[in-house]
Parts: sequence; structure tokens; C-alpha cells
Amino acid sequence: MNLNRLFILFILISFACEPDDICLDSYQDTPKMIIRFYDQDNKQPKNVKNLQISSDNSEETLFFSETDSISIPLDHTTDTSKFIFTINSSNSDSNSDNIFINYNRNPIYISVGCGFIMNFDLNDLIIESDQNNWIKSFKINNQNINSETAKHIEIHH
Repeated sequence: MNLNRLFILFILISFACEPDDICLDSYQDTPKMIIRFYDQDNKQPKNVKNLQISSDNSEETLFFSETDSISIPLDHTTDTSKFIFTINSSNSDSNSDNIFINYNRNPIYISVGCGFIMNFDLNDLIIESDQNNWIKSFKINNQNINSETAKHIEIHH
């Protein structure tokens, strides 16, 4: 009788355990913010040439030779990220615009092995005004950054 109880207890404990210390590739990472670039006049997608993006919060600089969309990570330690978007970065006629992005952070617990991912809720985007802004306007299309399947922001230039 005690042997049956011990066997049942062993079976229940075996099925209750899971490998918490392993994070499988099927779990999603913290999503990046997707930005698409559009022509200011006709609202059609428009490539940006020699785009360089740098951040105050990171020493990493992103370079794009020609693109109409990008994905960039937001800082998960604070509610604001500042980026410097420079077009024609390899030429003498380069033009930089400072962009401030305000958001709320939403940590989501995945597991012991994976830890947390961060989702974001966009509040506002501010383009610092200067004498020669290449970014003319913007539109927030999706305030919830919880996946990388659709654009979050449109930038018109």
C-alpha cells in the first residue's frame, strides 16, 4: 500500500517538473520599434540614403545604405530614448535630427530561464527643431510595441 502511494507521488512530481533553466528559441525577445519612411508630399514609401542612427544610451551606431524601414531597440531601463537620425552620413551635406521617444515600459515574465521581456506603450515622439530639419512630420500608427509585425511610427521627409 505504501509502495503504491510512493509510486503515485513519484509520478506526480515527475510531471510537475519543467526545465526552467532553459530558454527555448520559440520564446519572443523584447520587440524593436518599427519605423517606416514616407514622402512628405505623396505619402508613398520613400527610401532614406546613408542613414546613420546613434543613441545617447548605447555606443552602438546603426548604418543603412538605403532603406524605407528600420527596426531599432528602445532603452528598457528608462522611459525615454534619444536618437540622432543622420541622412547622407557619408557626405559633407549630412543632416541630423534629434528624436526623443517617450514610452511606458511593461515587463512580462516568461520563465526562470528566459527572465523578462519588455513591451512598450508609446506616449509621444518629439523631433527637436533646428534650422534644417530633414524630418518634416511623423505619425504614431501603433502605440503598443509588443511585436515586430507592423510599423509603429511613420516618418515623413
